[in-house]
Amino acid sequence: MTEISAVQSGEGGDDSAVIGAVVGSILGLIIVIVIVIFFVWRHRRNRSEGNQNVKQYRTKKNNRETSATISASSSAPTLPLRPNAEAEEAETPGTAYLKMLHRNTVIAVENLRTYLHNYASDNFLRNQFESVPMANSFSHREALSAQNSKKNLFKSIVPYDNSRVMLQVDTYKKHEDYINASFVKGYNSEAFFIASQAPNNVTLHDFVRMLWEKQVDRVVMLTNLIEDRQVKCTMYWPEEEEEEVTFGEIKVKLLTTKVFAEYTIREMQLSKKRRSLRALVHFHFTAWPEKSVPDSPCGLVDFHQRVLASPGSGPLLVHCSNGVGRTGTFIALCYLLQEAETTGKMDFLSTLKRLRHDRMKMIHTFDQYKFLHHAALVGHMAAGTNIPVQEICERFKKLESHQNNGYKQEFDALSAVCVEDFSESTQTPDDKEDGYEEIQTVINKQKNRLGNFLPKNAYMPELMCEVKTMDKYINAVLVPTRHNILTQLPLPSTVTDFWRLVTQYKVGLVVAFQADLRHTDETIGDFLPSSESEPMRGAVFEIHATIKEEHRLWQELSVTVSEKKKTLLGNSAEQHHLTCLLCKNSTLDPETVVEYLQKVKLCKPSDQLRTLYTCRNGADICGLMCVQSILLDKLEAEQCLAVPLVVGAIKAIRPQVITTLDEYMCLYKVLRLICAADDGYGILENEEPQQSKRDASINKAVSSSHTNPAFQQEEPDNSLKSYVNTKIIVSVEQQPGILEPQTDPVLMKEASNKPTASSVATAAAGANVVVENDVLVDAGGGTDTYVEMNSDDMNQAPNNPTASSVATAAAGTNVAGEYDVLVDAGGETDTYVEMNSGDPCSAKEHSILPIFNFLCNFDG
Repeated sequence: MTEISAVQSGEGGDDSAVIGAVVGSILGLIIVIVIVIFFVWRHRRNRSEGNQNVKQYRTKKNNRETSATISASSSAPTLPLRPNAEAEEAETPGTAYLKMLHRNTVIAVENLRTYLHNYASDNFLRNQFESVPMANSFSHREALSAQNSKKNLFKSIVPYDNSRVMLQVDTYKKHEDYINASFVKGYNSEAFFIASQAPNNVTLHDFVRMLWEKQVDRVVMLTNLIEDRQVKCTMYWPEEEEEEVTFGEIKVKLLTTKVFAEYTIREMQLSKKRRSLRALVHFHFTAWPEKSVPDSPCGLVDFHQRVLASPGSGPLLVHCSNGVGRTGTFIALCYLLQEAETTGKMDFLSTLKRLRHDRMKMIHTFDQYKFLHHAALVGHMAAGTNIPVQEICERFKKLESHQNNGYKQEFDALSAVCVEDFSESTQTPDDKEDGYEEIQTVINKQKNRLGNFLPKNAYMPELMCEVKTMDKYINAVLVPTRHNILTQLPLPSTVTDFWRLVTQYKVGLVVAFQADLRHTDETIGDFLPSSESEPMRGAVFEIHATIKEEHRLWQELSVTVSEKKKTLLGNSAEQHHLTCLLCKNSTLDPETVVEYLQKVKLCKPSDQLRTLYTCRNGADICGLMCVQSILLDKLEAEQCLAVPLVVGAIKAIRPQVITTLDEYMCLYKVLRLICAADDGYGILENEEPQQSKRDASINKAVSSSHTNPAFQQEEPDNSLKSYVNTKIIVSVEQQPGILEPQTDPVLMKEASNKPTASSVATAAAGANVVVENDVLVDAGGGTDTYVEMNSDDMNQAPNNPTASSVATAAAGTNVAGEYDVLVDAGGETDTYVEMNSGDPCSAKEHSILPIFNFLCNFDG
C-alpha cells in the first residue's frame, strides 16, 4: 500500500506540477484582466467625473449663485473633435478639465444661447481661449530678416512664411515681395481673406500695390486713422470726392462717400498707367475701440451684412492696426456665420485654431473671443433681416404669413439675445459689472423715478457742475447713432438737471409724452411755464415758452432758455432756443405714430443739435418713437432695413425699450404704412405690384407739400381751398379747357382706393410749381393717366422729365374699371387721372397735341 501510495504519490506530484502551472497561468491571466478592467473602469469614471465637474461648474457674481449646469443632450456640445484635430494629451491629474475644453466644441446654433448663458460668465471660455497657443512653430524667417523687419509695426506680430502675401519683385523699381499680410482660408475657400496690418508711411506704397496685384475689390477697415492720440493707419485714399492721389504707379480716385452711424462706405477707382480701371469698395467700421470691443454686436453684424451684400471676385482684405485683433475677430465672425448657414453648427475653438494656423495671434484678447460668441449669436438671429428697400414689401408679406408667424419668431429671437430684466419694478440692478455703479450713491438714487429704469455708465450723459451744490448725474442715456437722448420726465427735484441736459448737450427738439400727467402725478415736476406771459424762473434758468401750434395730437412750443450765470452755457451764447412737442396721445397706434413722425421730421433740428425723447419712465413710449425715427432715418439714408439690429442696438443702451411683441409689431406696421404711402420720407421708388403707379406718384408728392411754396401760403389758392379737406372723386369733363374738378357723391362712395383731394392736389402741384409742364399718357386698357405738359414747357421743366419717363411711371400697374379724377392744381398745370373704362380721345384737343400720337399708343 505504501509503495502503491508512493507510486501514486509520485505520479500525482508530476500531475500536480503540471496542473499547478496551468492554474497559475490562468490565475495570472485573470489577475491581469481584472487589473486592466479596473484601470479601464477607473479611467472612465475619472472622465465621467470630469464631465460632471464641468456640468456642475458654479460661479458667484455679486453674492448671487449662478448655476452653469447644462443638459448634455441640448446645451452642451456633444460631437467629438474632428479627425484633423490635435491629438489629446496624456491623461494626468488636473488635465481632465483642460481636455473638456477641447473635446466637444461643435455647437448647434439652436443651442448657442443656452451655451453662452451657462459658460460665458465663468472661466470656461477664458480657459478655452488661453489653451490655444498664440503662435505656431511655423517659420517666419522672411518677416524677421533685416530688410523686412522695418516693415512690421510690431516685432511680435508677423506673417508665417507659408501663408504670407508675396508681392511682385521688380529690382529696377526696388519693389520687394514682403508685406505684413497673410492669406487666411475661408470656410469653403482656400484664400478668401487677406489679413493685413494697417499701412504706415513706410509701407503705404506696398499696401496699395497689394490692392492692385491681388485684385482686391473690397477692403474692410476696422480701425480709425487716429486712436488714443496716436496714428493707427496712414490714409490711402483721397479726402474729397473726385480727387485722385498717386502711390507709385497706381492712382486712387475717390468716387463717393456715404457716412452712416457706425461705418462709412467709400467707392474708389484704381488705375495703373493705361491699364483698365478697377473698382474698389471700402467698408470702414468706425465704432470699434482698439483696446476694447464694440458697445453692442448689433452694429458690427449690420456692418458685416453690408460687406457680404457687396459682390466681389477677389479676396476680401481686412485690416485694423496690427492685423490680428479686430481683424481676426471679424474674419472669425464671417467664418462662423457661413459655417452656421452651411451646417447649422458653429465651432469657435476650431475656428480660433484655424485662424492662428494661418496668422499668429488672431483674435488677440479674451474680450474679443467672448465678444465673438455674442456677435455670432446676434448674426445668426439677424440672418436675412437686412432687407434692401426694393424687397421690403416681400419681407412684410413673409413676416405676416400665418405659417411662419414671422413677427413672433423674430421678436422671440431678439428677446433671447437681450436677456436683461425689463420689468418695471423698483428693484435696483446690482452692481458695477452690469455697468450701473454711478447710480449707487444716495443722492443719485433719489433722482430716479423707478429703480429698474436706470442709465448705464457707458451711455449716460455727464453734466457739468456750474456750482458746487450741483451733481453730474441724470437719469438719461445718449443714443449716439442718431444724436438722440432718452430720459425720464423730470422729478420736481431734477427740473434744473433736465434743462442743464438740454443746454449742455445742445438739444434742438424735445418730444415729450405723458407731460400732461404733471398735473396729477406728484413725481413729475413742472418743467415748462404755466402761461406764455409769465416765464418759469429757477435758480439757474429762466424759461420762456410760446405756443406755435395747437393740434389734436400735440402742442408745439417755441422755448427759450435764458441763463442766469454766464458760466452755464459758456461765453459764446446766453440763450438757447429749441422746439418742444408736447404729445397728447400716449397710446401709440401705427396711424398716430405716423403723424407724430411727420411732425418730428418737420421740427427736427440740424445735425449739430440733438433730439430728446422723454416720457414718465424714459423708455417705453419715448423709446418706441426714438427707435421708429431711427429706423426711418436709416431706411432713407441707407436704402435698407434691419429692424432687429436697430432694436438690439438701442436695447443695449436702454434695455427697457421695445419689451413686448405688440410694440415690436407696431414698428413694422408703421413701416408698412410708410412704405405703402411713401408718407413724407421719399424712401421708396417702387410700390407694391398691386398698387398703381398713379397712386405712387400721388402719395410720393406728399413730401413736396412741406416745402412747396404753393402749400406754404397762409391763404391758399381758392381752386385748392375748395376741396382740400374733403374726400372726393370726380368725373372727367370731355371738353377742352374745362379744368375745374366736378365732385360726384355717387362715385365718391364707390371709389375703391378712397383718394383724398389734398393728396391728389399735392401730386398735381408738387413737382411743377415754377414752370408748368404737361403730358398725356395712355397706359393701355381702360385706365389712362393725363399729366398736362405741353412741349414748350417740357423743355423748361426743372425736374427734366421726358415723355417716356412719365409714360413709364404712369403705365404698367393701373387697373381698369376704376373711376376718374380731374384736379386743377392752380396755374397752368393740371392732372387728369382717368379711372373709368374708355379712352377719352378728346383730350388731344388740349395743349398736349405734339406728343399725343406717341403716348396714346403707349403699351403699358
